[in-house]
Amino acid sequence: MKSILVPIDFSENAMSAVNYAGALAKLLQLDLHLLHAIHNPVADINSSIILLEILMENAKSCANQKLEATAETIQEQFGITPQIHMDFGLAADYIIKESESLDVDLIVMGTSGASGFVDSLFGSVTSSVIKRGKKPVMAIPDEAKYEKVKVITMANDHQESMAFEMSFIHDLAQKMESRLDIIFIKSENTTYHQEMILNDAKLRQVSIWAPSVFEGITTYLEREGADLLVLKHHDRNFFEDLIHKSTTKEILRKSSIPLLIF
Repeated sequence: MKSILVPIDFSENAMSAVNYAGALAKLLQLDLHLLHAIHNPVADINSSIILLEILMENAKSCANQKLEATAETIQEQFGITPQIHMDFGLAADYIIKESESLDVDLIVMGTSGASGFVDSLFGSVTSSVIKRGKKPVMAIPDEAKYEKVKVITMANDHQESMAFEMSFIHDLAQKMESRLDIIFIKSENTTYHQEMILNDAKLRQVSIWAPSVFEGITTYLEREGADLLVLKHHDRNFFEDLIHKSTTKEILRKSSIPLLIF
């Protein structure tokens, strides 16, 4: 890993993601990019082009001041000098475009909502970037504070290849000095059962039998805990199905652990 991109709209939850990403970039010695999508100013249809240009310039100047202030705070807190990027456009489109142009390894985004972290994840800019983008996204609940990641839990249901994801997470776990729990879930009409296949200090491999994938994940989290949960966004809508199960929502809503989504 070489770099992290953090989209920022200057909201409270976005700043939580910035702080989380700053701590992560410092730990892993990564470059940090801050990005802001500027909304096109609203003007009366009869307004002159000159007025529209003035409004756009004011919006750009204001955004630049806020980005520079945020970058200065990151520099003071973490000793990192972020690069800043901004342009007019739709947030998700701009984030995806710049993540590919900068060839970042990870996008860190904040998410929150009145109905809870999991509910707000879908139907949001974060959701759009997850679904349409090509880069891994780490979604940070607004109450999450960066602390040492002791345990990373990665779920796999054997439905598709995860070679890239496995390599990425193994590397991340080594650099973070975290224990990696890889749970292989078999969805069968049975009660929950788990069998430890490998139990080293830094790596666990666990086979799980459960009535469904989401019950396998949530039961394991209840029993073992995690500081980071890793999932893959499947084309067959596994991820949407997973997080829309009420039991999963309840567990994740009560938790402050980030989600790393491929």
